[in-house]
Amino acid sequence: MKFQCSVLCISLLLSGCAATHTLPPTELRYDESYLPPIHVMTDDPLKGGEIRNSLRATGMFSDVISGQPLVDSYGVRVSVEQKFNHASFPLVLLSAATLFLIPLSAEADSKLGFTLIKGGQVLKRYDYRNQTQSYFWLFGRGDEAREEHMRRITRSFARDAQQDGLLVVDEVVQ
Repeated sequence: MKFQCSVLCISLLLSGCAATHTLPPTELRYDESYLPPIHVMTDDPLKGGEIRNSLRATGMFSDVISGQPLVDSYGVRVSVEQKFNHASFPLVLLSAATLFLIPLSAEADSKLGFTLIKGGQVLKRYDYRNQTQSYFWLFGRGDEAREEHMRRITRSFARDAQQDGLLVVDEVVQ
């Protein structure tokens, strides 16, 4: 009995989080060459670093740079609209009182619009929306769910940009 109780306590302490997303996972084709460097501008400076890092993590762009693009460089303006809902305080207290046997929930709803530009001309606009519902326990703070939330959006943009063929690597003539 003591062993079973110990196993139960350890499994509860080590349990992670569970999450559902409305945007499906995206498969990227790495057999083709890198996409050219892009300059990323966001209307939310707090989210800008997270978006750039998530675009870098896709491995599709040869470089992801902050700020305005040069005259003949590619850029992307990202408009960000996010809403987060966390568990109410009474539910947090109830979960703590039951030693976190009652999981806490968190919701994220993000709408990101990627406007692809080159030389001041708009090439195309890509719009994505991902809603995530996650549940976490004592040591699972939901970090993985938040990272996966943004990763699904940026991977979808990278895939669509690659498929459309609007980002072209200029060949250097010697």
